[in-house]
Amino acid sequence: MSRFLRFAVPALAAALAAGAAQSQVKSQPKAQEQAEACQPLYLVFATGDMQAARPMAQALQRAKVQATFFAGNSPTGSEGDSALSRDWGDVWRQLGDDGHALAVQPWDLPLLRGEMPRKRGGGFRVKVQAGVLAGSDYTWDAGKYCSALGEADRWMSFYSGRDALPLFHAPGGVTTPKLEGAARSCGYAHVPWPEHFISSESAQPGAIVLSHLGAQPGQSDEDTAKALEQLLGGLKERGFCFKTLDQHPDYQQWVKQHPPKKAAE
Repeated sequence: MSRFLRFAVPALAAALAAGAAQSQVKSQPKAQEQAEACQPLYLVFATGDMQAARPMAQALQRAKVQATFFAGNSPTGSEGDSALSRDWGDVWRQLGDDGHALAVQPWDLPLLRGEMPRKRGGGFRVKVQAGVLAGSDYTWDAGKYCSALGEADRWMSFYSGRDALPLFHAPGGVTTPKLEGAARSCGYAHVPWPEHFISSESAQPGAIVLSHLGAQPGQSDEDTAKALEQLLGGLKERGFCFKTLDQHPDYQQWVKQHPPKKAAE
């Protein structure tokens, strides 16, 4: 926002019209310079209690902040419910309409437990944490892991009406170069979570900052959303701005080189 105020005086409007037009032209580069000079933060959300998603989305709207949301079919606490189910379809649609970026976690949340030796197929030992087979151990090959990423991508795109970014977060943050290489082979780059949740202390220029969908202990969803809104406002007053991960220098080129699949109509 420009730090200058323009006062319109009706009696002088005609005389100042030319000068005002010239001033507006000059102010546009200044506003652009200020936007480019802001200290970027990249706010990401991990799905949890989806009941908190609606007040969080409203808080982000009021704060004029865009974030990147990651989701798979993680349980949300309701029987048979998951973050990417029809019960929350309107939330994903709203987030997409508001311009937030969307990314995925692999379907059924396979937690990496280790790698099989090459002589035994060289796959990945995983424990499935969601879906009807939650708690079961399996050996997945690269193709199966890619299918899990694609399944989450399809449902995210279906509900939101937007293309998901070609980015993912491995459940529990557990990964290996081999697993990341397998995901990259089918068009997905891994995004690790930061060590700390978003706070005034964790906010450093260029940092990825994490928030979680869900109320803080002793707070309602609305109170948690209000606290986040106040925190975001304070960070903006300190000169921070918020960008989505497709603008992050570590992922910007990857996103450009790997156009996401067409979202469902």
